Amino acid sequence: MVVFQAVLPEMPFLNSVELFNIDLCGIQLYIVPNAVDSETWQTTVRAIALEGRCFVFSLCQFLRASAFPESHPRHADGERILMRGGSSAYSPLGDVLLEPNFEGERVDIVECDMGELIRAKIDLDVAGHYSRPDIFQLTVNENRLQ
Repeated sequence: MVVFQAVLPEMPFLNSVELFNIDLCGIQLYIVPNAVDSETWQTTVRAIALEGRCFVFSLCQFLRASAFPESHPRHADGERILMRGGSSAYSPLGDVLLEPNFEGERVDIVECDMGELIRAKIDLDVAGHYSRPDIFQLTVNENRLQ
């Protein structure tokens, strides 16, 4: 299963419930397009891979002012870098598959050994036997408790 998530710069993280759901849904590739170009984001993305035991691809934008239309005020800043990129990829065991690049635009190809998903689950299975939809069903009471 492949999952895309839009991440806002103010909240570039997942809580433990979301990570638990990553495992329950059987997510194998977690793709996060975002505008966060900080070094801290790399630590967060690696943690998602480790805790979710899935491949994580962080797709970060690289943007120069010259990319704006000539009519836009930002275009006047020329080659000034507004967003420095930093796309990266991590394995289910947190290994770096693609180092972040903060120098410019690039196109990367990352190969994933899907057998790593199984090896990673042996090391840590956060949902355990609860990830068996054939015998368990989760029901959430959304009514406010009094």
